[in-house]
Amino acid sequence: MPERYVEAGFERREIDGMLAWEREAGVVHEATNFSPGNEPVSQEQLPQPSLEARKAVIEDIRAAVASGPWTDFSGLLGAGQV
Repeated sequence: MPERYVEAGFERREIDGMLAWEREAGVVHEATNFSPGNEPVSQEQLPQPSLEARKAVIEDIRAAVASGPWTDFSGLLGAGQV
């Protein structure tokens, strides 16, 4: 390691496990945790549904409510997930 880095306070260390290093340093190694399409986006960047699409969803929900009682979905997802 060049002496100028040692003088600046840097030290050379072996990283045995990325997860342990992330916890110790309080950081996230972006390259190992990145999944394309999973990056955060602001609400302004999200596509907005058309008025017709929103009206169609509202009508579908109204029809479902009018058709009778809703099914209990808690058994489908597993205990504690609803």
